[in-house]
Amino acid sequence: ISTRTDPTYTIIGCAMAVHNALGPGLREDIYQRALAVKLDEAGLSHEEERAVEIYLDDAHIGLLYLDHIVEESVIVEIKALSHKLTNAKSARSSRTSQRPDTKSVS
Repeated sequence: ISTRTDPTYTIIGCAMAVHNALGPGLREDIYQRALAVKLDEAGLSHEEERAVEIYLDDAHIGLLYLDHIVEESVIVEIKALSHKLTNAKSARSSRTSQRPDTKSVS
C-alpha cells in the first residue's frame, strides 16, 4: 500500500501483482476479477463495469462500460493479449486523453 495521495502508484502495484501471480494468456474477465481482489486488499474504493453514456455535443453516441473506476478518479481498462507486445507497442500502451462528455448510468 502506498502512502502517496495519488492512487495511480498503488493501482499499478496491484496490476503488477496480478500479472506476476497469474502471468499472461488468461481472459480479460479473470484479470479484472483478480485486480478487484488486489484493489480491495490495498484499501482502494472501486467499482467494476460502471455504465457511462457518451455524448458528442448534445448527441448521445453510445454506452461504455468501464472495467474499473478507482477512487472515483482513475479509469482502469483491462487488456489481455494472447501474445507478447513488441517494443514499439509496449512503448506506451496506455495513453492520456481528454475525458469525453459522460454521464454515469444508475
